[in-house]
Amino acid sequence: MIDLSVFCSEASIYSLDKPFSIGAYTYATNGHLVIRVPRRADVPERDGTPAIDRLPHPWIGRDYRPLPTLPESIFYDCDICAGEGRVVDCPDCDDGTVECPHCGAESNCKNCDGRGVVPASEHPDEESQACTCYGGQRPTKAAVCLGQGRTFGTLYLLKISKLPGLRFSVAPADESRSSPSHFIFDGGEGLIMPRQGDIPEDTINLMIDEEAA
Repeated sequence: MIDLSVFCSEASIYSLDKPFSIGAYTYATNGHLVIRVPRRADVPERDGTPAIDRLPHPWIGRDYRPLPTLPESIFYDCDICAGEGRVVDCPDCDDGTVECPHCGAESNCKNCDGRGVVPASEHPDEESQACTCYGGQRPTKAAVCLGQGRTFGTLYLLKISKLPGLRFSVAPADESRSSPSHFIFDGGEGLIMPRQGDIPEDTINLMIDEEAA
């Protein structure tokens, strides 16, 4: 079964930090991409979630092809989780800050470098959570251009690239440059927003193979 939590938001804003169900589907989203699968009995509807079942964008694409392989050279072991993919709350601070016992001034915690978390292996008896990276990896390049003038966040593409049977439609059905791209995979589907504005200088080009079927 696909772990939906990796597609959720780091923050609890709009209750996007956990999967939720609406109608016939269960959703997971971080605000930049969303996936949905047939409704799971163990994932309830939750108050505060957006009406994601009424998005103005169609859940359909135009030409589905395999996503190009992201080169290993553009990723490195995450320095937050030490490449483990899991973290625990830092035991020495409160969300990355410590208070001076003498003057009350706050500063970054030296144990976690102000991050609020440390690699899970440092405290194996504590309950761990997924790191903000993916599988212990972070990209060195901010964006990937897949053709047709559409560029996507590298970390988001890494996350969906692990979905089984992934097929990606670069161009949206409505042909709008600001609309999300649709993708399908074994057991579900999703939408991912392209980057808006200027294209980062460190963008890499990985055009989808038009000969692939």
